[in-house]
Amino acid sequence: MKKMIIKPGKQMIVNGCIVLALLGVYLYSLSTEGFSWPWFLKCVGLILAIGCVLNLNIRLKKAAGIVWMALLPPLSFYMLESYSHNAFEMSAVLQVLNILFFYMLFALLFFITGSGRVAGVLGCALPMVIGIANDYTVSFRGSPILPWDLLSVGTAASVSDNYQFTVEYAMLLTSLGFVLLMAVASKLDISWPVRSSFKRLAGRCCGALLSVAAVFCIFLGLQTGSFKSFLGLDETLFMPNSLYATNGFAVSFIYNLQYIEVDKPEDYSVDAVAQIMAPYMEDEGEDSAGGSQVQRKDEQRNIVGNGSSDTSLTGESSESRETDETASLQETQESEETVVQIPETGDSLAGETQDSENPNIIVIMNEAFSDLSVLGDFPVNMDYMPFFRSLTENTVRGNLFVSVKGGNTANTEFEFLTGDTMAFLPQGSIAYQQYIHEAKPTLTSWLESMGYATAALHPFNASGWDRDEVYPYFGFDTILFYPDFTYRDTLRTYVSDESSFKQIIDLYENKDEDTPVFIFEVTMQNHGGYYNDYDNFIPEISLEFEPESAKEKHYTEQYLSLIKKTDEAFQMLIEYFSAQDEKTIVVMFGDHQPTDIIAEPIMEYCGTSDDDSLEYEQQRYITPFVIWANYDIEEKEIDRISANYLSGLVLEVAGLEKTGYQEFLYDLFQELPVITANVYIDAEGNYYNSQDNPYAEQLEQYRSLQYYHLFEADKSLSDFYGVTPQ
Repeated sequence: MKKMIIKPGKQMIVNGCIVLALLGVYLYSLSTEGFSWPWFLKCVGLILAIGCVLNLNIRLKKAAGIVWMALLPPLSFYMLESYSHNAFEMSAVLQVLNILFFYMLFALLFFITGSGRVAGVLGCALPMVIGIANDYTVSFRGSPILPWDLLSVGTAASVSDNYQFTVEYAMLLTSLGFVLLMAVASKLDISWPVRSSFKRLAGRCCGALLSVAAVFCIFLGLQTGSFKSFLGLDETLFMPNSLYATNGFAVSFIYNLQYIEVDKPEDYSVDAVAQIMAPYMEDEGEDSAGGSQVQRKDEQRNIVGNGSSDTSLTGESSESRETDETASLQETQESEETVVQIPETGDSLAGETQDSENPNIIVIMNEAFSDLSVLGDFPVNMDYMPFFRSLTENTVRGNLFVSVKGGNTANTEFEFLTGDTMAFLPQGSIAYQQYIHEAKPTLTSWLESMGYATAALHPFNASGWDRDEVYPYFGFDTILFYPDFTYRDTLRTYVSDESSFKQIIDLYENKDEDTPVFIFEVTMQNHGGYYNDYDNFIPEISLEFEPESAKEKHYTEQYLSLIKKTDEAFQMLIEYFSAQDEKTIVVMFGDHQPTDIIAEPIMEYCGTSDDDSLEYEQQRYITPFVIWANYDIEEKEIDRISANYLSGLVLEVAGLEKTGYQEFLYDLFQELPVITANVYIDAEGNYYNSQDNPYAEQLEQYRSLQYYHLFEADKSLSDFYGVTPQ
């Protein structure tokens, strides 16, 4: 018996430290879950079992080792899935396929390391880490880990300090199970048997390549209709949580790899795109601002010519961006064959302005700014956005449907600035990081071509969502990140909205008085992480009901109190511009609602926690928007609009000419006012998912135009989208 126990020494000290660390994690979990005898017995029992196995002086050789190696992959699969659901509820064939992937993983690790012990430990550790990370990802943003999230690790790490990484009993128990498997795997004593060094290396290389090849073959199979049908694969990309629960993490993750690159739409061609564009490039007359839009006719495709102006915020010209194409445009404009063009406007979304002076345009995409009363009425001690609600004069306002919730801010930003939609991109993808690798015509470059000085502001890291690379591609002249801000007072740990808005005022006051400005700011004050207490932030808003979880109540009250601070800062900004003589439009909208844990007390109170209807689920994707002017505009309330249409609406309110692309979107808005990654809503208020809607033809036209805008190498039609920054 004594020989079966490790003798006192370094190994026992290390094992003891592991056990103490696991006990420490259990004690930490008490702060989240509180004490429970059943969970105490389960968790402490597993920790003691781990300690016993670690201190056993045994080695699993030959048959015993092979049996344990064969058991580890399926055990790892079922434990990984148990972080989020019961894997036995999956179909048998998908369980087998997922387990097969785990066998490939363990085989690959074995061939690479040549050691069963190392392969067993790593093969269990990897799914454990993935399972924990996925659990937190679902908790923080409401969706699982997707392949393109690997591009966002730096952004996630930069904001992690403001999230509370609690340890729930279910997560702890599964993780302890993984550690027990690793403890058993550490006793394996099997290795690659070939003695010759050359044969050993050659055999291991062949084995590793075969493992990778097998995974690749299954990946290809997952793109085949007959194989997917045989598996009963869930392909509902816009519901990733359900997809992962049905298909399993491994199959879902590998299946989604095919969407890293976006396929061309069916029947796509440059000529077909030109035909879609043609009706929006042939109208003649005066533009909607009361001036004239002078354009050339391309002999082959009737496409607007390219032109640009590069004006800094101080009114000074920077390095010339003229190309041979713009020079050709100028010559054409001066010729007798000049064609004056006007886009069709139809019925105005927001009324018209008559003054020809171009107004300053200030756009604020406010982090996590939302009105949770869209989920149902709930009692609070005071209104958390009284000023925002009071804006009615010279105001266009309404409900903005976005494609994300709880995170992935950059996708709403992408939709607003480009007019493109996440509906045609893989669920969970980040357009900035995956698809923007060159200059693109956007709202920014279009306004710059009209003589606007342009600026982008974000009071945080320049590298977040690759904004430091994307903003120049979009044509912003001035770009300010946290180190460039003059005003940097914080609320919690982020720059407050009050400071962010003061920075806007500072830019405005230092601009050239004869040059209108377009300022686009993405704020940080309300960013997720509503769990900690702060010396510089005392919540003012309290829920006047008691949810099941006192902690969730505290989180929700913190969030609503932050919205109140935004409302106060926004009032300061509006009052400032109300006193200015220059015509100015101020736009503010939320990028997404907060995470599920913040909304849960409200849905619980309203009795809608279990309402999984398509219509109610989309209430979690609504944020408010407002367009206010310090001069007379027609007031309007818009019940529903999605972010891809919002920039066109801003141009119309400002009385500015729209691009051909925005004119196309205007027409599409009449039929489908909401197009997001999650839902389509038509003008009658009917909800459709991506697989069941009667607007296939219109959507395919839009998909083709977007594909050209984002991915087409042939740039001959790019002027349809505005002006490409040089």
